[in-house]
Amino acid sequence: MKPLVYMLRQDDPFKCTAAKLARFHLAEPVKFIRKNTVVLNPFSQTPVMKKDVETADSVCAIDCSWERAHEVLKSRRLVSKGIARKLPAMLAANPTNYAKLGRLSSAEALAAALYI
Repeated sequence: MKPLVYMLRQDDPFKCTAAKLARFHLAEPVKFIRKNTVVLNPFSQTPVMKKDVETADSVCAIDCSWERAHEVLKSRRLVSKGIARKLPAMLAANPTNYAKLGRLSSAEALAAALYI
């Protein structure tokens, strides 16, 4: 699966893990989300599964601030285009949200989804 990031540019670009992934060509920044893309959304009801590889060719992390995540990820405009999936319960390893349940950075979320 191809890693993608949908950048909303709400955070500092030097601290933003999605911007770093794009800068080092580890993930491709996109301006729109295609139908056959798994969109990582912590508010989705369906978890990421191994069989998603059969229906999707890429996985996309939506890069936004955690303070505005609820309003951004609940909007129909972003989530309705792709296949919305949530990750299983994981502890964050990033310095900002260290050991907080489910508060992963974009890089952590993409890595976890690709591993699954």
